[in-house]
Amino acid sequence: RLEKDDVNYAIAMRLSAPLKVKLPGLEYRRVGKRWALAEFFYQGAEWKHPRRIVVVRERLEPENPRSGQLTLFKQDGFAYQAIVTNTTWLDEIVWSFYNHRSCLENIIKESQYDFGSNHLLSRWVGGNATWLALSVLGYNIINWFREKILGQRQHRHMAKWLRQHLLEIPAVVVYSGRQYYL
Repeated sequence: RLEKDDVNYAIAMRLSAPLKVKLPGLEYRRVGKRWALAEFFYQGAEWKHPRRIVVVRERLEPENPRSGQLTLFKQDGFAYQAIVTNTTWLDEIVWSFYNHRSCLENIIKESQYDFGSNHLLSRWVGGNATWLALSVLGYNIINWFREKILGQRQHRHMAKWLRQHLLEIPAVVVYSGRQYYL
């Protein structure tokens, strides 16, 4: 049986009015030119105990404002994001852990759309297991190709883009001088 402290979590927190008032007065530690981090403990009205909140503050550039979807709250030229966590990790690690949560969603989406892992082809469990194993093998080969051949580690093009730009290149076959040319 899992206890509440057995699983580490980092979850985006909706910023209520009392929290919004606290954010500008926190003591932030700069991380790079645009980013700063702070933390504090907060107990919500329905919470049984206080929880650790990591606040990420981004300095907004007037010529390049971010959309409201990417940040939870904007005030005085800064965008704020709050992450509630039960970990004792450094603020940067909590922020990085939270930011990488969507990678799994992209992996699932790519495996479904580009490698057919969302289709069951057989009524036999062994056949479906084989299909899934081949799908995962194809995904891993494409990842190897992206990293080793194309040098893409952080921002990677999905398999559909690779297929369209590397394999589905339009060509014309021309016959001239008793030879075919591509």
